[in-house]
Amino acid sequence: MSGPLTDPVQLGEGGESLSIITPCLNRVGMIREAIDSVVSQGYPQVEHIVVDGGSTDGTLEVLADYPHLTVISGPDRGLYDALNKGIAAASGAVVGLLNSDDHYLPGVFEQIMSEFARQTEVELLSGGAVVFRESGADGASGPILRRFPTRSHGLLIDTNVTMGVPIINARFFRRALLTRVGPFALDYPVAADREWLLRLLTGGVTQAVIEQDVMAYREHAGSLTTHQRSPRATAHCREHLAIAGHYLDAPTTPSRVRQVCAQWYQKDAVVGAIEALRSGRLAEAWQFACAGTARSLWWPLHLVGSGLWRLLRLRWLRDTP
Repeated sequence: MSGPLTDPVQLGEGGESLSIITPCLNRVGMIREAIDSVVSQGYPQVEHIVVDGGSTDGTLEVLADYPHLTVISGPDRGLYDALNKGIAAASGAVVGLLNSDDHYLPGVFEQIMSEFARQTEVELLSGGAVVFRESGADGASGPILRRFPTRSHGLLIDTNVTMGVPIINARFFRRALLTRVGPFALDYPVAADREWLLRLLTGGVTQAVIEQDVMAYREHAGSLTTHQRSPRATAHCREHLAIAGHYLDAPTTPSRVRQVCAQWYQKDAVVGAIEALRSGRLAEAWQFACAGTARSLWWPLHLVGSGLWRLLRLRWLRDTP
């Protein structure tokens, strides 16, 4: 897009207020689409807070084109520190989290806020999401690669928070819920969203879904969300083991969550070991093996079974016309 949209939405025109939080660092080629996807919703009572970690690529100049934005700029400790700052500054009754490289789909805010008004007891409202690949040097939206529809991914449950796809940006939260659950834990630079959502679930939440896609994730080389390759994949696995281990060791963890975390721990110990082996990092693979075996003497069987499954799947993909 060549410039900002006109007539940005303003606060104070009736209806419940909505705050959108966007963490940002050096996204000059993508941030405009994210902002415009908020403006084009036409919702009459929304604030958009952009928390910039100190961009040097022209991003701040793009943000200056949008006087309605609330911009918080300065050094931070990463994505989740930026989100914490934005949530602390939010004044809306409902909060959504929008990455600087993604965008909302049309007509989302009106339906989300109408549903919150209709179901006043609901604290968390979720929709579906799509993943697209940028097309061309200008970063324009390209073909849809994957879908995470509401029917299979919308309801927040322990399995999609841990072993699945949490699609946190396709979810909207009452600000009172955010206050109750507390900030993102900065001990997990790449997986704090999973820890935060698991904390939210174990603390209890009233939730509902809408039957439509609300969020479009952009797949590109710099994305923490969609581009997870080794060694980045093993970094995710290490954090997953730490989070799962915490819940396995906590005496107050509900039995259902404990069971899911045990499965999650074994799965990511296997994935971490395989990814490290694929990259020739034998010491790291050994560390994952030791971690998995320490929790379960059956872990080597999980590793062998997963390895065979991957080999069969790769052969099937190769042989499929």
